[in-house]
Amino acid sequence: DRDGDHRADEVHVIASGLSMPSGVAFRDGALYVAAVGRVLRFRDVASRLTRPPAPEVVTSAFPTDGHHGWKFIAFGPDGALYVPVGAPCNVCDPPGPLHATLPRIDPAGGQPEILARGVRNSVGFDWRPGTVWWLLGSAMLCFVAGDTLLLFHVGDSPDTFAPAAST
Repeated sequence: DRDGDHRADEVHVIASGLSMPSGVAFRDGALYVAAVGRVLRFRDVASRLTRPPAPEVVTSAFPTDGHHGWKFIAFGPDGALYVPVGAPCNVCDPPGPLHATLPRIDPAGGQPEILARGVRNSVGFDWRPGTVWWLLGSAMLCFVAGDTLLLFHVGDSPDTFAPAAST
C-alpha cells in the first residue's frame, strides 16, 4: 500500500490448485503452507513474487481427510514446525495414528513426532517457552464437551492434557 489507501497495490499468486490450504508460517525466507495431507515450502518467496518458486514438499505424511483437515501451523520456540491433524469425524475412535494429534516436524523434512493425542480439531495454539503449550480446540475426543482451551505441560505424555477452561 504505497499510496496509503488501505488497498493492495499488487497481488501475487504464489500457488494454486492446493487442497484446502489453511496454514502459513514464515521462517528464514521460506513460506510454509499447510494443506490437507502435506506441508509445502516456497524458498526465497519474498524476493521472487513475480516468478514464485516451485513448491517443495516438506512432508506428505498427513492424512488426506477433508473433515477437520485444516492445519493452522506455527514454528515453536524449539524451531520445529507444529502441524495439528484433526479427527475425520466428530465422535469416533481415530482411524489412523496421526488423526486427532498435534505433531511437530523438522522444517527440513521428515516424519511427524506426536506430542499430543485426542484433540479433535485444533484451531490455534501458542507457547510460553519451556513451560506450557496452550491449545484452542473444538473439544477433545471422549474427554471434554464444547469448545475448549487446553493446557499441555512441556514434557508431559502425549496422552496427558489439563483442560484450562471450556465454554
